[in-house]
Amino acid sequence: MIKIPLKSLISSGKANSKSLIPFQHLLPKKGDDLCQRDDCSCEVDFQVITRKEHVFELPKYHQRLLDLNIDYSKYFLIYASIGGNNVRGCEVKIDKIKQEGNQIIVQTKRLIPSSSTFTLEMVNVPYDLVKVKKSKLLTKGLLKFKFLDCHAKLLYSTTFKVD
Repeated sequence: MIKIPLKSLISSGKANSKSLIPFQHLLPKKGDDLCQRDDCSCEVDFQVITRKEHVFELPKYHQRLLDLNIDYSKYFLIYASIGGNNVRGCEVKIDKIKQEGNQIIVQTKRLIPSSSTFTLEMVNVPYDLVKVKKSKLLTKGLLKFKFLDCHAKLLYSTTFKVD
């Protein structure tokens, strides 16, 4: 029999929850019933937007939709987009953000409609955009961002400096 003090279980649970970073979706929420299966194999493009000038690196059709009045000294944005969408009704969603040391792990979902959902075939470029407070980060300096799918497969990584 293994004995573990209750206090250590409680404190270890708190340590794990502290690593989750709260964020705010900046896009209107769509119906949750549209996309249910997380088995899309679409390629996803990611951007970490730390300055107003970084917005102009995004595709032009998404630049117009962004609120440019964000205080980048307090916040940064994370952008995820499916550029070459060959699946009708496909979506991308940023699901969780957590910090482990100097690594920020962003878990995304690539969703396709359930088989019972009716979708129209049209050109679309699905994306998600979230705002994160810099003060919620545990460290300052170089942060390595890792973007993972729901199966913990690495989709993209980048490093940037947080002041």
